[in-house]
Amino acid sequence: MFTRSTRPLFNQVQCMTKRYAHKKAPIQIRLNQYIEGIGLKGQVVSVRPGLMRNVLYPSGKASYIVKGESLESVIDEAEAEAMTEQQQIEIQEQQLKQQVLTSELQQALSQVSSLRFTRAIVPGSEALFGSVSVDDILQELKDKHDIHTLEKQAIDVQGGKIKTLGNHTIPIHFADHTTVSISIDVVPEEK
Repeated sequence: MFTRSTRPLFNQVQCMTKRYAHKKAPIQIRLNQYIEGIGLKGQVVSVRPGLMRNVLYPSGKASYIVKGESLESVIDEAEAEAMTEQQQIEIQEQQLKQQVLTSELQQALSQVSSLRFTRAIVPGSEALFGSVSVDDILQELKDKHDIHTLEKQAIDVQGGKIKTLGNHTIPIHFADHTTVSISIDVVPEEK
């Protein structure tokens, strides 16, 4: 059936399948402390069952995840346990400060009726030689309205620049999913 030249190849393939047939799939566990090469305290990681059964669990370095528990709840619990009460208080204070700053910024922007920019135009058209960029808008808000905390990413200008004359309404988005719109007038430069 087998010739002399194919028999060793067949035996190698058979041995390879036998060798890897006993390997078990990794399991999800939660670490109770930092373990070098595996993960940090509170992390949910995948390890070989033998490592968990023989090393990590007996030494108390890791615990099994209960079968009915969802992975998201385990991760949330682990993160909550790792975070001390003091850290949670600091995070809440930072969030409160951010909300206050956002509301103050929104109120200051609602006081801005419009911004006016003068630009040179291409003769016989509405196109500008110099466009109005987000940086120009930020600088105008800083100089004339004393608004310094607005971030560049919050200003939503289509195409990144205003390239035509006229009145443009520009939305400004905030992290709390609110939007304030400001009006920008671009007028031709007088000669």
